[in-house]
Amino acid sequence: MGIAQKVLSLGSYVYQGFASGTQPIMGYNYGAGNTDRMRKVLKAGVTSVTGTEIFIMLIYFIFAPQLIGIFTNSSEVINTGAHVLRRLMFILPFVGTVSMCRMSFQAMGKPQFAFGITLIRQLILYIPLLLLFNRCFGFNGMLFAQPVTEAIMMSVSLILLFGFIKKIDHIKT
Repeated sequence: MGIAQKVLSLGSYVYQGFASGTQPIMGYNYGAGNTDRMRKVLKAGVTSVTGTEIFIMLIYFIFAPQLIGIFTNSSEVINTGAHVLRRLMFILPFVGTVSMCRMSFQAMGKPQFAFGITLIRQLILYIPLLLLFNRCFGFNGMLFAQPVTEAIMMSVSLILLFGFIKKIDHIKT
């Protein structure tokens, strides 16, 4: 599982780069009161990061054994690692958006929202889903708890951020 996590982390560098690149643009436009541009940046960023991460997922799916094989020669470890990687990779299309939303809130000087997203993700969703899925589906349930959490958090994060932007619009008028 550790090797699969290391390989998966390469995909996380991509979404972190997108989120870091979006942060100053969102902060600048928040300060300027340009909510239209904030929406455009967010939509473009979400589309770009999701598309890129789906491409990375395809690479992980096709080359999982070879990627795990870079770190070990054990066929048992390669098979298990490829299985784990092919389950965990499903987080990729979702975590980029969650990260972009968190960083956007930070850029707007609203760390309580960014912290709230993290708190909801870890304590309210991930840990209970991990326990439930592990009990119901065993090892595979444990592997799918994180992708399910991330899919839910993508929706929650977007609702929070677009709701906040909408609130800014109402204050301006």
